[in-house]
Amino acid sequence: MKKIIVTLLILFTGPAFAAEFYEAPTDVPEQFLGDREVTFKSATTPVFKRTRLRLKNYLRSRDIKNAQQQQQQQAQESVEAVEGAQIPVAETVQLAVAHEITQSNMKLDADTIEYDDQTGEIYAIGSPVINFVEQGVVLKADVMTYNTNSNILKAYDNVQMIKDGAVMHSDFMQVNTNEETSLVDNMNLVQGNMSVTARNALSHGDKITLNKGVMHTTMTGVTKIQTVFFNRLPERVDFEDDLVELPDAFGSSKYRVKVKDIEIDAKKNHNVMNLKEIEVYSGEKRLFRFPRMRLVAGKDNEYFEGDYPEFGSRRNLGAFFGPGFVFTTPNGAAMKVIPMIVHGGGNLGVGGALKYRGPNNYTEFAYGTSQSRMILRGKQRLDDNFYLQYGSNSYMDDWFMGRNMAKYMAELVYEDGKVIENSFRDGLNLNFKYRGSLGAMQDGDINRRYEDIETTKSKTVRFRQMAELYQELFEYRNSDKQFFVQGGLVMQGSAAIYGMRGYNGDHGAQFIGRVGPRLRTQYKRWLQEVTYYQSAYYDNTPMPLYDLYRYGRSTVSLQELLWLHDKLLVGWRGSINLSNDVVSRQPIMECRFYVAMGPEQMRFSLGYDLIREQTYFDVSMALNTKDSGIEFDKMEIKNADRLSSKESEQITVWEENVPMVKSKMKYAEVLDIEDPDKERIGG
Repeated sequence: MKKIIVTLLILFTGPAFAAEFYEAPTDVPEQFLGDREVTFKSATTPVFKRTRLRLKNYLRSRDIKNAQQQQQQQAQESVEAVEGAQIPVAETVQLAVAHEITQSNMKLDADTIEYDDQTGEIYAIGSPVINFVEQGVVLKADVMTYNTNSNILKAYDNVQMIKDGAVMHSDFMQVNTNEETSLVDNMNLVQGNMSVTARNALSHGDKITLNKGVMHTTMTGVTKIQTVFFNRLPERVDFEDDLVELPDAFGSSKYRVKVKDIEIDAKKNHNVMNLKEIEVYSGEKRLFRFPRMRLVAGKDNEYFEGDYPEFGSRRNLGAFFGPGFVFTTPNGAAMKVIPMIVHGGGNLGVGGALKYRGPNNYTEFAYGTSQSRMILRGKQRLDDNFYLQYGSNSYMDDWFMGRNMAKYMAELVYEDGKVIENSFRDGLNLNFKYRGSLGAMQDGDINRRYEDIETTKSKTVRFRQMAELYQELFEYRNSDKQFFVQGGLVMQGSAAIYGMRGYNGDHGAQFIGRVGPRLRTQYKRWLQEVTYYQSAYYDNTPMPLYDLYRYGRSTVSLQELLWLHDKLLVGWRGSINLSNDVVSRQPIMECRFYVAMGPEQMRFSLGYDLIREQTYFDVSMALNTKDSGIEFDKMEIKNADRLSSKESEQITVWEENVPMVKSKMKYAEVLDIEDPDKERIGG
């Protein structure tokens, strides 16, 4: 019933068409404001957080119920105390006339309403407004008609449909509530950072069709969208938020995408999008064309996957290339199957990979005949800052200890951080980061480039605590000259204990502390970060191939980025040992190259890690002006009312700091007034 009224607004105001719909945060904030209770979808909430909030909710609701009982008892006592007393009542009552169309649960209000008994037609002029009570939608126009026999509503000129702050403008709207069909001409909707226009929008049952339309961002800043390939490019710089904005950094060309047909099928737990004849333009120049693409996204865009091909190189797999095929699972996750041709160790072979992406899990699995090794890497989010990472023959994140490879490993990790603003003086902050982990692992059996470490094949448990303090000491920026410099002092520490009582694993310990100055600079399109570390450490790890401290007592760490052209960016990240006390045969302990080609609006990035012998590839897009957008000939949406809703259990959480004090009782007398001139139409 009247699905176009609600689903058009759901389509463009829900998360599925937010400005960053490829990758978006999935955390549920715990700062509850406004109403006493807050609900969220349990299916997309990590299991530990779900359990924690349910327990918290139980304890809070118990306290609130006790407080409510206390307040009710106080209210009863107050009522008994004032029983029989005279309570003044205001004598002035303002009357209002409401014209109701009760058959369709709509309320109509206008300056002039005329009713034709013979045709059953209602004519409303003079700022007519219809309130769809159940849907929470308000409809305005210059003129409206409603036929009580056919249940057809028509709105003419300056039509506005309003729901939850979103306003859709059009020239004409017709809604047939009997046949559940709707028509909107010259639609224009602006919500948040997105704007959608279409020549017309048609609705029939559970399907909506938009013809000749454009979706674009209304932002003047930059929104980045990045795909997630099987071998992702690691972060490039750590201080992008501090940089001076470059007014000409992204060029002046307008980026837009043309798509002939967009088909969206809103499933129960995910959305499937099929795009046909995709063309990407920079200004009036066509950059490239895709015949088709199938995309799968979560309801809240907590994951995104597409059937694009995958290629690169990876340790223990070799160079690989293969097409991608995306499938959906019953729980709403995306499964991508990638048959591959692989080459490694001088051998050509075949292989395959699987990628699983869900609301809280990302897992990669691959095998190739050229090296006959299975590789696995994954992460399961358990809470906001708590997750499980697991892998086999894959480089895993170990924070400032680098990316390290175990034969196999599974590790619980807790990460958090805090910024103490103006800790040194105004504008200079203290940044604190923490990482605690507990896991089981086996020493690896593959050396990095330039290393000859003997594997111990040790199997053990590791408990590690890591922390970093970075105090900003000075900062200077000159936007006119496009210059920025920041200096500070950084301190890092790590303590690890191996083995545990009752566990048949190798024991050991590792303690690392390092401190040094850090300098971050930007001059026009050249960015760099330089850090010098002076370290002291004790390293008795039973797994030297996996997590030996490789950087020595004196180390320089560098990050460099340079725009050579609007369409060419080069970068390098490295770590150089200065004390000649490392196991490597050369002093360069980290060496990663990065090249990005194309305009910022559509950029292809290629990276290579020389030490780990891996290639990285990704594609990023940026919508940086209000002229950027997606043009389509036809967009068809099935089950549009499901686009931004997940049919799953809802969890209610009570807000914090509910008052537990005595309440002052207020008294009022309610007068039930019936206007004798009230019109009831279509009764």
